[in-house]
Amino acid sequence: VAAAVADTAKDDSVAAVLHQAAAAQVLAHSLQAAVADPPALLATLRALAAVLGSGSRQLQTDFLRAGGVPAVQQLLARESCSAELAAAALQAATAVGVKSEEGKAALMEAGVGGSSMDALQRHADHPEAVQAACGVLGTLTNPDDDSQPASRCAGLFCVLFYVYCLHIARRKHQN
Repeated sequence: VAAAVADTAKDDSVAAVLHQAAAAQVLAHSLQAAVADPPALLATLRALAAVLGSGSRQLQTDFLRAGGVPAVQQLLARESCSAELAAAALQAATAVGVKSEEGKAALMEAGVGGSSMDALQRHADHPEAVQAACGVLGTLTNPDDDSQPASRCAGLFCVLFYVYCLHIARRKHQN
């Protein structure tokens, strides 16, 4: 138990240092600057997913206030967005919404839910992009309250059913 408490305190102190260094804000602004450089953009998105994936609400809030969600949505909406970039952007979007109703609301307002569905269709042959899109949709549909576990799974079931139907329709279209 003491080791778990020490690990939690260590994680909290890392998040506090990242918050003080304005890491989430810097990464949000870097997204816009890196648009013309796909390798830099990919690195920025992966760093963003790691920073926000720490579970710190403070870092999530910093990213939201810096206008990061609309920047992620703009990347996803680009026709030239590759499967690799889409997956990284969707992973970052998932991290914004985990256990954050404010983050989920920002994702929905920006249109990231719809972009996730588009990514499922556009990049259906790329497992990492499909998994990342499902991650966003699962985060958006999974409540962060203490509801019964079965009700938490209902939203994810709907998403998985949609993906299954999409897969069947695609196979029929190919035949």
